[in-house]
Amino acid sequence: MEKDVLPSPASAAPQPSTAAVPALPALRTVSPEQLSQQLAAGTWETQLLDTEPNYDVDLRAWNLGGMLVTSGNLPRRRHVRSASRIRGDDVDHYYLQFSSADRLYDSDGERQWVRGGQLVLRDMSRPSEMTSDQGRNLVLVVPRGALEKLLPGVSHLNGRILEGPASRILCQHLQSLPTRLPEMAGSQAEGVAVATLHLVAACVTQVRHAAAQAYPVVSSVLLRQAYEYIEQRLVDPELDAQRICMALRISRATLYRLFEASGGVSSYIRERRLLRIQDAIRGGRGDPLARIAQAYGYDNQAAFSQAFKRQFGYRPSEVMRADAFTAGQAQHQGEAQDIRNWLQGLRA
Repeated sequence: MEKDVLPSPASAAPQPSTAAVPALPALRTVSPEQLSQQLAAGTWETQLLDTEPNYDVDLRAWNLGGMLVTSGNLPRRRHVRSASRIRGDDVDHYYLQFSSADRLYDSDGERQWVRGGQLVLRDMSRPSEMTSDQGRNLVLVVPRGALEKLLPGVSHLNGRILEGPASRILCQHLQSLPTRLPEMAGSQAEGVAVATLHLVAACVTQVRHAAAQAYPVVSSVLLRQAYEYIEQRLVDPELDAQRICMALRISRATLYRLFEASGGVSSYIRERRLLRIQDAIRGGRGDPLARIAQAYGYDNQAAFSQAFKRQFGYRPSEVMRADAFTAGQAQHQGEAQDIRNWLQGLRA
């Protein structure tokens, strides 16, 4: 009679990693200088609006791999993300902010008032200024590419307030993360990140459809097909509305309605091309600027430079390679540097 044989540790099936979610040490009571440095993280200029010898902030941050989460009780403050920071720091993400405090945003010449308790989506590629009252603050940073995979064409969502049933679920979920993440293993957090990203996409979809007066499902399918067609042909000089209509077998009127919320199909194509050019410049492969622009249909350098500056607020020659900027900013130290490294390493 054979005996049962227990597998040896070497032959046992591999177990999921139990390593904790990467987190920075919690900051409890900090000086104004420490708090300003931590909040700036190399990507914002921060000014504290209340004068206190120390602040009780309970500031924490986690890296879920596909997104970052920060939480803290923050005083009155002003954050500025300038064009010079944007063109140099290679941080091109969206961040979703929930706060118990009222906030005032100033971006692209427009002011936006966001009430406490509302979720707002902000684009880190746009220059902006935020002034906030004191309150509990929670931020979710999501790489642009990850959101585009679930919802192409999200470049016009800067300042969108997420509302409705899905956003209320998302809000409750986000508020639970500071309690739940310390209890999770890193492998579990990766699944939470994926689920959270899909929930964000669901909220964004709801907002977009509300703005477009709830297009039928077929319109959503056509729009996604149009995005994919355009993305695959950005270097094609003959890409235009007629080509898209022929490929999708739709009328010009239908195509124009699909892209109405994006400022028009030509505007969308131009923005996607300029974003590709900006990525190529930052990639630092050494290609001449004129050649990069020409690959995306810009034969006239003056026209290209004007279009680029109109889109991003600075000239293409002012875009810094990511490695050059990192070398020039080596003075950032401690936890603030860790946050900055996380932001730069966050990719889809």
